[in-house]
Amino acid sequence: MSIEKINNEIAKTEAKIAEMQSRLRGLNKQKTQAENLEIIALVRSIDIPRSELAAALTAIMKEKAAPPNKKTGDKPEHKEENA
Repeated sequence: MSIEKINNEIAKTEAKIAEMQSRLRGLNKQKTQAENLEIIALVRSIDIPRSELAAALTAIMKEKAAPPNKKTGDKPEHKEENA
């Protein structure tokens, strides 16, 4: 294969890569927008005052960040009171 043909193949391949990267960026942007709309719909479906929403989300984040239970490897469980 001559150098000229190889250079042409390289140029074609680079053009295809650039086109696919552009398409990928667009798809990722669409995905983010769809996720955001889904999150907004979920939040709006919860009957909670706006003033309490931040506290509820903070509590969820703290629960996810809790260290695992040493015995089982699970997150700490709340002890139930037997009355």
